Amino acid sequence: MAIIAQKELRERSFGRHEGKTGKKLRQKLQEYYDFYDRLPQLQKRRFHSKDEGETDAQLMSRFITKLREISLAYLGKNVLIVTHGGVMRCFLIRLGFGDEKSLPSGSIKNLASIKIESDGVDFFIKQVSGVKKKSA
Repeated sequence: MAIIAQKELRERSFGRHEGKTGKKLRQKLQEYYDFYDRLPQLQKRRFHSKDEGETDAQLMSRFITKLREISLAYLGKNVLIVTHGGVMRCFLIRLGFGDEKSLPSGSIKNLASIKIESDGVDFFIKQVSGVKKKSA
């Protein structure tokens, strides 16, 4: 079995805040988070503050591009991709499995999995495990 590391599958970049814990970061940037929390869901995906890291849209752009490359290279084969829960959460939201309210931060548990199929362009969810989805 070959193991191939791909930087495009890594977790979100937090820019100059890389490596800081969420709690410390939230305290330091409370004004930023207060503003962000008031944005409509669609604007949150594209909101970007200088040096604050990747937006959801930027994250999904690199992630989905790499998934499509892998899908085409291994068409008809089973491939295991390991990534961060935040990436999985954004991916599920992008595929319409939920939204920011039904899949809040922390809703992807350790060892969660998403089984998908792809034709090299689109992705189809077949099974989701270890994801705690909130009811509306």
